Amino acid sequence: VPAAASFSGTLLAYQGLLRFADLRAPVWPNWVLVAAGVAVHGYFLVGQPDLAARNLNFAIVLLALGIQIAWLLLYGVPRSLRPSTLPAGLVFAAYNLINAARILHYFLLPEQGSSYFHAGSFNLLVMVVYQVLFVFLAFSLVLMYVRRLLSDIRTQEALVTAAFDS
Repeated sequence: VPAAASFSGTLLAYQGLLRFADLRAPVWPNWVLVAAGVAVHGYFLVGQPDLAARNLNFAIVLLALGIQIAWLLLYGVPRSLRPSTLPAGLVFAAYNLINAARILHYFLLPEQGSSYFHAGSFNLLVMVVYQVLFVFLAFSLVLMYVRRLLSDIRTQEALVTAAFDS
């Protein structure tokens, strides 16, 4: 259930950011990815318990979604929005680096164990970094929306001023 919430929440964030930028993109392939990720996660939770495989699956799905979000925020939005979306894009890029590191760690230094209580120091560090990035993400998204609102207010103010000055 937590993986499904994380995957779905990330995908819903992508859809919300597309709306923020007034862009359209097909998202059904991402819902297929989320469903497959949840199914794989469930298999390695119930069918054949394997914490390392669940961590790998989690990192792969979030990396696939995160790359799309980072690209959208850093390059896909109109130029006028890029200063507003840059901080959030950088946070998602940092998430992508952490997820890529988790994938590399799985293949280079495999860990055994099926409990987070016995997770290695790398996984503990990843969890702490996830939490710190989550706080940064919250602030950067609020800042992004505030900048957009201020821009809209300035535009409306200029229209009203121009209407009454003429």
